[in-house]
Amino acid sequence: MLTARCSQPRQLLWLNLLLLMAALLSACVRADTLPRNTMTGPADYKLIFMSLLLLLVIALLGFITLRSRRMAAALRAEIARHAQTEQQLIERNKELLQLASTDLLTGLLNRRAVMQQALSELRRAKRYQKDLAVLMLDIDHFKQINDQYGHAAGDKVLRDFALLCQQSIRDTDLLGRYGGEEFILVLPEIDLQTAILSAERIRMTVAQYNFTLTSGTVLHLSCSIGIAMYLPERDDLDKLLLRADQALYQAKHQGRNRCAVQTGV
Repeated sequence: MLTARCSQPRQLLWLNLLLLMAALLSACVRADTLPRNTMTGPADYKLIFMSLLLLLVIALLGFITLRSRRMAAALRAEIARHAQTEQQLIERNKELLQLASTDLLTGLLNRRAVMQQALSELRRAKRYQKDLAVLMLDIDHFKQINDQYGHAAGDKVLRDFALLCQQSIRDTDLLGRYGGEEFILVLPEIDLQTAILSAERIRMTVAQYNFTLTSGTVLHLSCSIGIAMYLPERDDLDKLLLRADQALYQAKHQGRNRCAVQTGV
């Protein structure tokens, strides 16, 4: 249907051209039959030929113009299609990048993404001689939740815990799921006392929150937090995370539901 519609202007053009040629030929024949001594004068075959040639040129120019317009329209449509496809690819790549860096359960950064961004923050802190703290957070007795209420209940607890942590930190802080019920929090440009206050705020928020399962059961939970300050002269990211993990183990060993600091001494 589209091809038929597109060919109609071309068919009309050639039909008009044929009609003009037929009219000129008819005029030539009539002129040839006229007497040479009539008042109309001798037939001017040269004028007729030039008129015919002019009409042919006009018709060809019209055809070329029509063809150029169609080609330009097709080119514009193709450019628009390629631009749309490119934009779709860009958006799709953004979605894939987000999926590759997001923990699907909690919506936080996954371990790979938070480690990459933590490394960037570590380098920035070293370059500009800024303070930086890393917190390791762990939900106390989480295995008992899975065992007693099922993994769906455990997933909901993880989502609620992640949301509580997000609501308790700054926009510049990095929060990610490290694995299982363990989370990592990177606090740029913060001293030890402020880092402790931030950790305590999260711990108290979790302890006061009612974790409500889909069944309606309300759980009161707690978390333990390990804190380590970045020491530029001796730390890389692995050593800093190890010290934060050691502080978390210390908080667990001291009875849970508390914060502990690994000073690096």
